[in-house]
Amino acid sequence: MDDNWQYSTTYNSPCKAIDRQILWDQTICRIWLSDSDSVVKVPCDSLQPLKIEIDRDKELSRILYIFSAAKIAQAVENSSVRNEQQVLICCLIGDCIVLSFLG
Repeated sequence: MDDNWQYSTTYNSPCKAIDRQILWDQTICRIWLSDSDSVVKVPCDSLQPLKIEIDRDKELSRILYIFSAAKIAQAVENSSVRNEQQVLICCLIGDCIVLSFLG
């Protein structure tokens, strides 16, 4: 049996199928559960292919969102350390119109 990663519906966990055997007219797979570092036997029909599909555009947007949130948090934290009253936050992509308010 080829060593491939599957999803065990019995343990609700990703697992690595390491062996297949027929026991009492039922196909049984030995799987390794990486979370608990244990090897167990389960019915092969309880395993599903582990699909990892990454949408590149969605992942890029997610990374940019996390990066932007971290930069904003850093700017706010740095301004509070320096006892500044105002923080200027502008967009990362696109045009930014600076409005000056003098009181």
